[in-house]
Amino acid sequence: MKKLFALLSYFSFFQTGLIAQADYFQQEVNTTIQVKLNDTNHTLTGHVHIEYINNSPHTLHYIYIHLWPNAYKNGQTALAKQLFDEEKFDLYYGADEVNGYIDSLSFSISGSLLKWEYHRDYIDIAKIHLPEPLNPGEKTTIQTPFFVKIPSGNISRLGHIGQSYQITQWFPKPAVYDNKGWHYMPYLSQGEFYSEFGSYDVSITLPVNYVVGATGDLFQSEAEERFLDSLAKATEDYLKENEHILRKNKDQMDFPPSSEKWKTLRYKQANVHDFAWFADKRYHVLKGEVELPYSKRKVTTWAMFTNAEAHLWQKAIEYLNDGTYYYSLWNGEYPYNHVTAVDGSISAGAGMEYPNITVIGTSYNALGLETVIVHEVGHNWFYGILGSNERKNAWMDEGLNSFNESRYLRIKYPQLKLANHLGSQNGITEFFGLNRNELTYMDELLYQFVARSNIDQPIQYKAPLYTPINYGAIVYKKTALALRYLMDYLGEDTFDRAMQAYFESWKFKHPAPADLRAAFEAVSGKDLAWFFEDVIMSTRKMDYALVGLSKSRKEKEYIVKLRNRGTLQTPVPIDIIKGDSIKQTIWVEGFGGKQKLNLGNLGSFDKIAIDSRYNTPELYRKNNNLRAKGIFKTVEPLQFKLLGALENPEKTTIFFAPVVGWNNYNKLMPGLALYNSVVPRKKVEYIFVPMYAFGSKSFTGTGQLKAHIKPRSWFRNIDIGLNASTFDFYNANDLSATYLKVSPWVELTPWKNYLRSPHQNTITLRYNYVEQSPMPFSRYRDAGYLSNYVLTHQYSKRHAVAPFSLITSVEYGRLYGVPFDNKNDFLKASTTFNGAFRYNRKGRKIDYRIFAGNFFAYNTDQPFFLWRMGGQNGLYDYAFDHVFLGRSERLPDFWGRQVQLNHGAFKTPTFYSSRTWLTSANFRFELPAGPKLALFADVGLHPYPIDPAKRVGALYDFGLEIPLFKQAIRIFVPLVVSEDIQQEYRATGIDFWQRIRFQIDFDLLNPFNLIKNISL
Repeated sequence: MKKLFALLSYFSFFQTGLIAQADYFQQEVNTTIQVKLNDTNHTLTGHVHIEYINNSPHTLHYIYIHLWPNAYKNGQTALAKQLFDEEKFDLYYGADEVNGYIDSLSFSISGSLLKWEYHRDYIDIAKIHLPEPLNPGEKTTIQTPFFVKIPSGNISRLGHIGQSYQITQWFPKPAVYDNKGWHYMPYLSQGEFYSEFGSYDVSITLPVNYVVGATGDLFQSEAEERFLDSLAKATEDYLKENEHILRKNKDQMDFPPSSEKWKTLRYKQANVHDFAWFADKRYHVLKGEVELPYSKRKVTTWAMFTNAEAHLWQKAIEYLNDGTYYYSLWNGEYPYNHVTAVDGSISAGAGMEYPNITVIGTSYNALGLETVIVHEVGHNWFYGILGSNERKNAWMDEGLNSFNESRYLRIKYPQLKLANHLGSQNGITEFFGLNRNELTYMDELLYQFVARSNIDQPIQYKAPLYTPINYGAIVYKKTALALRYLMDYLGEDTFDRAMQAYFESWKFKHPAPADLRAAFEAVSGKDLAWFFEDVIMSTRKMDYALVGLSKSRKEKEYIVKLRNRGTLQTPVPIDIIKGDSIKQTIWVEGFGGKQKLNLGNLGSFDKIAIDSRYNTPELYRKNNNLRAKGIFKTVEPLQFKLLGALENPEKTTIFFAPVVGWNNYNKLMPGLALYNSVVPRKKVEYIFVPMYAFGSKSFTGTGQLKAHIKPRSWFRNIDIGLNASTFDFYNANDLSATYLKVSPWVELTPWKNYLRSPHQNTITLRYNYVEQSPMPFSRYRDAGYLSNYVLTHQYSKRHAVAPFSLITSVEYGRLYGVPFDNKNDFLKASTTFNGAFRYNRKGRKIDYRIFAGNFFAYNTDQPFFLWRMGGQNGLYDYAFDHVFLGRSERLPDFWGRQVQLNHGAFKTPTFYSSRTWLTSANFRFELPAGPKLALFADVGLHPYPIDPAKRVGALYDFGLEIPLFKQAIRIFVPLVVSEDIQQEYRATGIDFWQRIRFQIDFDLLNPFNLIKNISL
């Protein structure tokens, strides 16, 4: 019966394919190009003939043409704007020597010039008007000369570094026209291509000593074939040198002079949708051959590389052969005659694919080189042979390919661990747990990193809308993990048959996600909506838990209790484990809530686990194990580990690290940090840092407890937490004082329309309880208590050149303690606008800040809560919000010069304060070159001026900022100040050196914050 069902499924699949193809059509584009390289001016001069065959049922009156070299023309192109958004400014601020373009275009048919124009928004797209309608089944030939100025290879994929050329997306090429209409698109680095299949006949003229790798087969070029064979023989001899010699020669990268003789190389290839070529006079060459698994046909493999990493490229032919073999085995046989990998100056990632050929960037180690070569070779299937619309369905290219790459590594290197991605296993990688996880664990780790923070995006999504981190973590890694899940569910045999059916039905065509789904459902005979609709198209999370185990006395059958704590209802594998072996795997179909599963009589076993082979996209694995014996069957054994490691689901890990602190009262404070999280984040995270102070001979410390609540419909993230700290803050006149601060808080992050949106809102509510015992700056030496509430809203707009944020804060505070009465309270609000403008390609910028604050009530005689034009030093940080090494010192004491640049934020020390209102504007100008010094200027207005005849006083200053440790420490040297501030200095005797202040941003030095604030 199963065989009959499978047969019907196959029939259904091919029948469905035929029905779909009644609506499906595909244009054909055959291209002939003659081009000449000028390696002095770095230009191309060429002529292209485009035979366009209209296989559609529609009459065409125009054709859209991609002119992608124009993407490099100026700072206003779609590419420039995308790179700009990623803070890459080579094109945005590009000069003529780095920019590129295509021009000298004159489109014609049969000698008659055509009317054409650029797209109104994109200069790398043109619309060609046909002189006569092109009816269904008809063809026409468009031709044009063209001239390309090759841009710098530091920008994107087309370019040159010196006389090393990567010539990609370089000629006029028609956009795809299908049953959805025209798919013209500007060139982008993130989100690749969609082009029509056809044949290419390309003739390239250049100096004879260039080595060229290209799409297609050399045609009538016996001399070039002899040249390459001679280089291959010479390279084999060269590689017989020991590795020390190869490494020593890596810096010998000068270009030899170009020959005065020229050669013309002709390449022909059918059934491809692009043509690329690479040329370098320094290339070594290796040549090999691989036999395909089914037809036994031989495919030639080529590797071309420079001295830079020649010691790594020695086995490049093996990598090319193995990649070609395994991809053919799993998906369908390679249909072309050669596979080539070239070493290139690529700025668009570690590697980039084109039909028959791939360019590889710097690899650093042999496994890295093999991984990238295999991945890029794999793109001959997923992008090359199966030409999906990568701009719309990026996962069908990068994701399917990454799955095959991971599968390749698992099969070829089953014993290798994640540590090997770093070059080799050693004590450091073992220490951090990198030798525990298999090589492909990175797929799960990167997915969990973004998913647990709720910044993940769906697998099915438009490529330009992904955040940079999600383009890697979701398109590549989550898709690879999801397909591994599907293969585990269906079984390798069924999975491979489905992929091969998909390949055979859609090779040299443009499949969509529905076509891949149809193949899998037809071959497997299963409804896979849970995968193609839920896993692929949503960000819902998979999180099953084992919560209990019981055994019936009579039948001796085990009943396991499961709970779905996630939002996906997808199949889940339950493994019965004895020792290190899986005795049995039971698949449970997806469910919501709780479910009991009768496992039957299991005999002897040690534990039950959800997906012990890590094949599913489980979000949290700490709840996936249940031991057969013991009291706390679901609680993993406790372990302590120094510093940190990757999450181990089989252990309850407490990390620890020695720490040392210092302030001017407690003096040296050694301690121990205890924490439970590094990456990825946990539902509940903590860090406790108890310390012993040798100065005060007391215990001090700080800590934080944070919980990440499941987001609701209005919020992407809901975090609640509790911070606490206690230190001394005064020690003079035989009196020492200690503070204790406890601060619960909640932070809400509303959803954005899409994560790449530059707009971000955050709402924070914080309560501070601060006890000072005793109160050193009051005539009362009893304990004092501050209770205050702070509500803050921050709106920010991310922009590569001109970002800004607007922070609005409302604060109510109250003092308690003898002899305070009920009137010791205050209410105030402030608004701070922070902005910047990046004015050159080196990233130098102008920062500006506008502040306005107002008290609505000030019912206390305490001076600590006032607005301060000079920001807060430790003495006036009444809520103990910041870290000061000397909290009670005043000017001119050294520690009295540490400042927090809030309130008026004057860099120059000034004693001006206000119990009503205060406003200021602050400016910072980074010098355009040299050391990253900056000039600062501040202006401010305040009430209660020196001259009582005036209602408002004005202050200003100007000076030099010296940043250290990437601005973690900033030193402010005032050079010019207003007369009112000068009067303060004369009255207090503060000299020039005592006016120099500094700020220490301890958040920038906190490794936990560095991980949290990674660019997303």
